[in-house]
Amino acid sequence: MVTVLVTGTNRGLGLEFVRQYAESGAHVHACAREPSAASELQSFAKSSKNITIHALDVEDRMAVNALGKTLSGEAIDILINNAGLGTSAAERARGDTDIDYDRWERMFRVNALAPFYIAQTFRDHLKQSQQKKLVTITSQMGSTARASGGAWPYRSTKA
Repeated sequence: MVTVLVTGTNRGLGLEFVRQYAESGAHVHACAREPSAASELQSFAKSSKNITIHALDVEDRMAVNALGKTLSGEAIDILINNAGLGTSAAERARGDTDIDYDRWERMFRVNALAPFYIAQTFRDHLKQSQQKKLVTITSQMGSTARASGGAWPYRSTKA
């Protein structure tokens, strides 16, 4: 059986990865910062024995380490770094002249540093697997070839 670990599974792409992999018969470790608030994820997990939900804030390195230890000895075939922090409506409204630098730093921790740390933490899990696939979800907004301007904090963390 294929084993998949996905971060950022409370909605969007992460939730869809969970659904599709579980339906295909894979065992899915679904990580969400607040699983109790992820009603659709909870619903999927109730209807599938293939989904295990883990509370995980990817900014919290101690929590990442703890999950790595919890899954110690388990091969992970596919690790999908999907968790991310985007630009809020308030930030878009303020534009590029009033940047919240604390939020920008947080975006770097979530969007750039956390995927690398997670990859390091689960390296041995991937090495034990047959597939050894590591995926990090990014955005076309991180492309320097498509840089149309604006949303600099988000763009820089996705680049």
